[in-house]
Amino acid sequence: MDLSEDYSRLLEDHLSLRSEHESLRAEYDSIEKELEELKAAYSELERAYSSLKEDYEELASSYQGLSEDLERSREELSRLSSLIDRISMRILLPTNLLPSMLSQSIEFGEKLMKDIGIKKGMPPSEKARRALEWIALNMQYLEDDYHLYLDDHALIAWENFLSLPNETLSRRGGDCEDLSILLYAILEASRDDEEVYVIGIRNVDSQHWAILYVTDLGYMIIDPAASYVTDARMGLSFMMKRDEKVFRVWLSPIQLHGDLKKELIEAGFAELHYYEVEGLAEEEAYRFLDLEKAIRSWIRYSWEALPGAYVCLIADETLALEFNSTEEFLEWME
Repeated sequence: MDLSEDYSRLLEDHLSLRSEHESLRAEYDSIEKELEELKAAYSELERAYSSLKEDYEELASSYQGLSEDLERSREELSRLSSLIDRISMRILLPTNLLPSMLSQSIEFGEKLMKDIGIKKGMPPSEKARRALEWIALNMQYLEDDYHLYLDDHALIAWENFLSLPNETLSRRGGDCEDLSILLYAILEASRDDEEVYVIGIRNVDSQHWAILYVTDLGYMIIDPAASYVTDARMGLSFMMKRDEKVFRVWLSPIQLHGDLKKELIEAGFAELHYYEVEGLAEEEAYRFLDLEKAIRSWIRYSWEALPGAYVCLIADETLALEFNSTEEFLEWME
């Protein structure tokens, strides 16, 4: 009886343990399956990590290279910005900076004096003649090249640019501002008691520069871009023959290339003459007039190109003044 009861209990315990074993076995199989899946996922993550690591190392190397390029670009941008600022100053030159530029030009005038044959102590009219004729025969009127300047962090193309004499000599020409600055440098470097100024006239649309040359004899306007000097205009004259008739024709020398002018003159085909402003009669040049006559004559000569023009500027190494009318300028000069 006791053995039978023990057997029954043991059988029940066995069945219970067997059921628990089967449950644990199923749970083990499920955990083992999950483990295999996790191992597979881990292997995939390892491969992804290895790939990402290679990509990271490649990107890190590229980043280092780009960082170095960026630093070099910043240095180059800083250098170019500085250059553009200097160019911008000369394109849109504030009037009060003009004396500094004229001061820089004089050293080039000193180097040119020997080539031109100008010496201190010469009569001012002779200095003016040699300087203007040298420019007329060696330089050519050239429009400015387009330049970029910086305005509120934007690059803008502009055609009007002031050149120092060495730049004008390198181009072998320039516009009215460039030729006037070159003439200023020559006359200022060679002056004794004379006074030399850059003078400008303007109307609504345009501006034009020349030189005001002052001595105790009076005033002379020398306009190299217009081949003009105190009531006379310079011409390169040619003798032409047609049907047994001989004609004299003339061209403004500043419009021709320097080499061509030299060849024509050296070959005896052309020579410089001075003519009346409004005619073809030969005229005396390099005279010193009273101020108002010198100014009014020059403005009349420029009137066709600059209708309504008036004196707007005078400058040298020490001053730069702007005017709203010719009368205001004349009053200031008095």
